[in-house]
Amino acid sequence: MTLDAVRARLTAGDMLHMQLVDSQRVWWFEDPWEQIADGIAERLKAAGEIVELGDSLFGITGNSQSWTIGGGRG
Repeated sequence: MTLDAVRARLTAGDMLHMQLVDSQRVWWFEDPWEQIADGIAERLKAAGEIVELGDSLFGITGNSQSWTIGGGRG
C-alpha cells in the first residue's frame, strides 16, 4: 500500500490500527483489511499526519492501538 493510498483512506475517515506482534508494530486498516508498512506509519507519525486516539498499550505514548488523521503534512 502506497503512502498516497494510506492518506486517501485516512482522509475518507478510515481508522488506522496498530498492534505489537513479536515485539514489532503491525499496522492495518479494517474493512477492507489492508496491512501497511511500519515505515509508512512512522513517516505519517513524524509528520503529524496521524494522531493516536489514546488507547495506548501499556500507557506508553506512541503505542495507541487506534490512529486517525491528524494535524497536517510535514
